[in-house]
Amino acid sequence: MSKPSQRTNWTPALDAWLRDMFPSATAQSLSDQIGCSVGSLYQHAAKLGLQKTAEWRAQNARETTLARSRWAPELLEILDLMYPDQRTQDLADFIGIPLSRVHAMANARGLRKSPELVQQMARDRLTPAHPAADHKFKKGHQSWNAGRKGINYPGMVPTQFKAGRRPHTWQPIGTYRVSGDGQLERKVNDLPGANHVRWHPVARLVWQAAHGPVPKGHMVVFKPGAKTKVLEQITLDKLECISRAENARRNHPNSSNPALARLVQLRGAITRQVNRITREAQEISA
Repeated sequence: MSKPSQRTNWTPALDAWLRDMFPSATAQSLSDQIGCSVGSLYQHAAKLGLQKTAEWRAQNARETTLARSRWAPELLEILDLMYPDQRTQDLADFIGIPLSRVHAMANARGLRKSPELVQQMARDRLTPAHPAADHKFKKGHQSWNAGRKGINYPGMVPTQFKAGRRPHTWQPIGTYRVSGDGQLERKVNDLPGANHVRWHPVARLVWQAAHGPVPKGHMVVFKPGAKTKVLEQITLDKLECISRAENARRNHPNSSNPALARLVQLRGAITRQVNRITREAQEISA
């Protein structure tokens, strides 16, 4: 069992002694001699850049053995002290625990990296010496599929669409349907692209037949109380062309009350700020 945490006056002489003893002695025996906890001793050893020798680990790796079987109290203390300011891989190598187990225990104990370490790790990823640089595309890089048209794997050809074949959902030009927002639409072409390219509202087609193209920034709508999905009842006298701003006012009752509309805007601004703060906090703690 490790001793309770207590402050140790690390003098140059004590540092020199620790450099001599730490590589080949158990941390528990060293902490007993100077009267500090195992976690504090490990933390100071890390600051000095000390490591156990390979021979010691092979012959008498007590801490490593404990780590593989269970999380000993002294190892949990080390994790709590060092995880925020140490890279996880370095910490795993230091105490002899697999990286995945360090990640799992840190998550279970709610530990997070300090903002300073997160910023330093982000800066390091931009340097040429970082391993991530080996996986970036270099100038003049030639992709593996350069010059190839499409990809054919064994078994793909029999299931591919043949030239001129249409999907089972295809419908001929002139077909009518009701859209998701309750508008009767007619298919006017077979051009590729989104549905609104091929399907046009019948109300707009009726208005355009009488007045020509819809002016920019305007839209064709039914007059209040005249909306219908019956083809024969969609007549010019039931339609009008209004600006999109006017349509927004009609569909947002709050626009008639300036004070209420302002409150809605403020609520949206507050929601965006809360979402931004939450997102930044999650990025820092990741």
